[in-house]
Amino acid sequence: MKKKILIVSDNIYTTKDAVYYAENYFYMHELFGYIKEQTEKIKVYGKIRGYQKVSNWQYVPTNNWFSFIHGPDFRGLRDWIKEFKTHYNILKNEVKDSNVVVIKLFSLNSLLAFYFAKKYKKTIITELVGDPADAFEAKFFKNNYKFIGKVLKKVMYLCIKKVVTDSHLFWPVSKPLANKYGTRQERIVIANESRVKESEFYLRPVLNKPLNKIKILFVGRLEEVKGIEVLVEAVNILQNQYNKEVELTIIGGGSLEQKLKEQSKLYGLNVQFLGIIPYGPDLFKYYRDSDIFVLPSYSEGTPLVIIESMANSLPVIASNVGGIPNLLSNNENGFLFDPGNAVELVDAIIKLSSDVNVYNKVFKNAYNFALENSAENQRRKVVNAILEVI
Repeated sequence: MKKKILIVSDNIYTTKDAVYYAENYFYMHELFGYIKEQTEKIKVYGKIRGYQKVSNWQYVPTNNWFSFIHGPDFRGLRDWIKEFKTHYNILKNEVKDSNVVVIKLFSLNSLLAFYFAKKYKKTIITELVGDPADAFEAKFFKNNYKFIGKVLKKVMYLCIKKVVTDSHLFWPVSKPLANKYGTRQERIVIANESRVKESEFYLRPVLNKPLNKIKILFVGRLEEVKGIEVLVEAVNILQNQYNKEVELTIIGGGSLEQKLKEQSKLYGLNVQFLGIIPYGPDLFKYYRDSDIFVLPSYSEGTPLVIIESMANSLPVIASNVGGIPNLLSNNENGFLFDPGNAVELVDAIIKLSSDVNVYNKVFKNAYNFALENSAENQRRKVVNAILEVI
């Protein structure tokens, strides 16, 4: 019997004239396309907002097989509580009409969908892309509410543990998440959300001499959590203390953009701010034209930009947080440094740029690691696991 599948998450979508777009990378249509013959319908319940500027959004094809459910939008707990009855009734009916419920943690609607999936004895698949327990704690610690942070972290941990334990398939994107939340009761498949197809990979020529000019790339949101100010400070040290010629290219947008421009101008740095460039050939060009990719975040899950850099054989230096150590092995396929430590970051940049043997070893190892984590390989793992439980 073909299955009806319901996907519930906090992803944001927009629509105009019955055409849908996803704010962030959306792979579920592609993933379940591998098992289309085994499925009757796929429905998605997320946050559908009024029409937004979609130049950087991802088009999601819809038809009788794959469609979106329209529910009330919300931007926080208070909004969600106001519309609780509507969410409750929609999810109750949609879960009852489905055979399989895919829950993407962590979101309020995912917990509600889990409740109904348990009640009506549906097959539950749970994806976990980051550690919300740690994120809650960090948020409250920052605002000096340490006790509240610890309490919420424990509550969040227990909620996730309960959902995972009662799931038929647990799908974490990294081994640390699997170790922390997995048990022996559920089937586990560890697979990230890589979108780089093997046809898009690029192997650069070996470096024959140390880099005279170091071209550094950053791709991501220009927000405090991404640590971008640490990178600008590191470039300042390289240029004004070590007399290195450095070109920093920043791709992305956010609230820190103007401050970063002023900081770069004050230091006299060569920094290009290119705004948001959608995933694809135009973005790949910058991966391939750069010498080193830096991700100096204070908090991360399993960042796709690292895999994208590796797929373009671009050496990566990243902060030792979240799921990053699961991707980078220090001095083997990349370099790790303590978050916020500009001096350690500078040391790693100098080591990579001045030693051709290290540089060539790192980018080759990174490229091979990315091949193991290509979109095809990751989807194949998930699809095989899904087929076993549905």
